[in-house]
Amino acid sequence: MLARETIVVTELVTNAAGAARHLPRSVTGSFLAAGGSSLGWGLGASIGVKLARPESEVVCLLGDGSFLFGAPEAALWMSRQYQAPFLAVVYNNRGWAAVRDATARQHPAGFAARGGDFSSSFGDGVDFAAIARAAGGYGERIRSAPDLPAAVERARDAVRGGTPAVLDVLLPPV
Repeated sequence: MLARETIVVTELVTNAAGAARHLPRSVTGSFLAAGGSSLGWGLGASIGVKLARPESEVVCLLGDGSFLFGAPEAALWMSRQYQAPFLAVVYNNRGWAAVRDATARQHPAGFAARGGDFSSSFGDGVDFAAIARAAGGYGERIRSAPDLPAAVERARDAVRGGTPAVLDVLLPPV
């Protein structure tokens, strides 16, 4: 689906292993990930990569929490303002799965585990595609796997046309 030269910026946590299995990268510099622990750097990093390599296709893979921490309205505006469009694919499980999983591992008999409430859910979630559209970008929400390939192509067309794009891919909720 992606060219060998496409630069993938990834800020995935609980979905990192699956994405790496399905997106093997063999060209040096075509896969970028944070070396430390922090959330929110992926959108800004994607702009920086696009500014440094304007001829390259840049795709950012990130979770919903990472997207929120990345000040998406500002990032998408900057992407438009400085003509550095990229595609962001948001793995939207409507919560912080890493927080839930870590809490369950560290405190398996704790209050959160006993009550089944890890305070890690976004509830009905946030419409990340709407945030993209509000910031002047392309945004589309994907509800089922068969819809994803065509949506990716529409988003890539928008990026090729100079518009940053966000695909809000709904996953099973936290």
